[in-house]
Amino acid sequence: MPLSFATPAHAGQRIGFVLLPRFSSLALAGVLDALSAVNDLLDTPVYEVRLITLDGRAVPSHGGARWAADHGLADAPVLDGVF
Repeated sequence: MPLSFATPAHAGQRIGFVLLPRFSSLALAGVLDALSAVNDLLDTPVYEVRLITLDGRAVPSHGGARWAADHGLADAPVLDGVF
């Protein structure tokens, strides 16, 4: 029997992740990959992700790679969830 997936009633969730210096890029990548997989599986953008830093500038992860931010805390849009 084929699987079927229903789109959640409140599609279009905007999720923000606040990145602090030396955050775990592995943990963030896992979450981003899972949310992307849901969007792909449902063939619709259920989750829209925003990366946020304190000042809106790139921040280094624990391994030293710098991650660009979409917003700083002061200019972040209204979000449905923040982690």
